[in-house]
Amino acid sequence: MVLLEMLLEIDRVCKENDISYCLSMGTMLGAVRHGGFIPWDDDLDIAMMRPEYEKFKEACKRDLDHSRFF
Repeated sequence: MVLLEMLLEIDRVCKENDISYCLSMGTMLGAVRHGGFIPWDDDLDIAMMRPEYEKFKEACKRDLDHSRFF
């Protein structure tokens, strides 16, 4: 599942760089109500504070596999 792979990669980058984030909107609803993703949802929703987002942007440039993410 592509969404799960994306979330795992986001989680890895955040953990390695001490970046706090949380699931939000449909992704959080799916986790609570369905125990996973909402079957008909096709995106991933996360939230983080602005300082965390700035760290996340830099970490993504440095740590993501650029053949898979841009």
